[in-house]
Amino acid sequence: MARAADKVLKIGLVNNMPDPALVDTDRQFSSLVAESLEGAPFELVRLHLSSLERSPTARAWRDQRSRPAQTIERAQLDALIITGAEPKTAHLSDEVYWEDLTRLIDDALRLELRVLCSCLASHFAVQHLTGLKRRKRKEKLSGVFEFDVRKTHPLAHQLGPRLTTPHSRWNSLDAGDLERIGAEILSVSTEEVDAFTLPQAPLWLCLQGHPEYEPDTLVREFRRDLFRFQNGQISVCPAPPQGVFALDEPATLHPDRAGQRVSALIDACDRRLSSPASMIAWRNSAVALYRAWLSPDRPYAPANSRSRPAAPQSSPRRINSRRP
Repeated sequence: MARAADKVLKIGLVNNMPDPALVDTDRQFSSLVAESLEGAPFELVRLHLSSLERSPTARAWRDQRSRPAQTIERAQLDALIITGAEPKTAHLSDEVYWEDLTRLIDDALRLELRVLCSCLASHFAVQHLTGLKRRKRKEKLSGVFEFDVRKTHPLAHQLGPRLTTPHSRWNSLDAGDLERIGAEILSVSTEEVDAFTLPQAPLWLCLQGHPEYEPDTLVREFRRDLFRFQNGQISVCPAPPQGVFALDEPATLHPDRAGQRVSALIDACDRRLSSPASMIAWRNSAVALYRAWLSPDRPYAPANSRSRPAAPQSSPRRINSRRP
């Protein structure tokens, strides 16, 4: 990526992930940014929402590296990444950091920053800017999927015909609702939207997936959810993430298998996590997407109006109506 020789790109990272994932998330995003910039110099400026509760250990780690998000103007950023988080409430406006995050969204718009929102942050941005609320799914969407790139989108010329992306979420914004608020969809399957842009934020890229994930991230999340089921924290045994486990894994991995044993599922996760790390099958898609978002010589904006509409590892799978 060609840039002025003396220009160091300053990219902010607001890491909202839970304490156990805080360090891994920092590594995932910084690694993907570095690879996308192809050796161009950059500085990662870590910011945090002060209202997001942290354990003493996580708070100490954060405070050594990060500054409060309300100081964003003094940071003189070129771009900003806002990560997702694990929601604690049914309604986003009830999250303890709703005011902090929506204030950050307003500040980033005022500063005309190039912003990437990941998963829950995208849902925050859409609800705050348009009033559109995400929808709760009947089952969790978890796995690695393929999405078609819409060639009419301003970013599409920098991408191939499809993107491969991990998804891990209980909530969705669907294509019909997004199009009604003037959003332009970049990548989509038959049932699910992967990436989109908003007319209210012409330099923003909103993602519902997690291109930054590492090969074992979905397995670790599945294992965590299995223990939550085992401990009675959730009532339904989670299904394995699609497109992740090899086809020769034991039959107990299949969610429609009667009498599946949680211990066998946990053992399958442990075997996978103890094996040598595999290549990230979706890395090329992730790098291409971030490179398109960060590209300084090809500014993008939705073709429609910028005025605010009224509120209303095996092969990746294609999402369809038969399986969520």
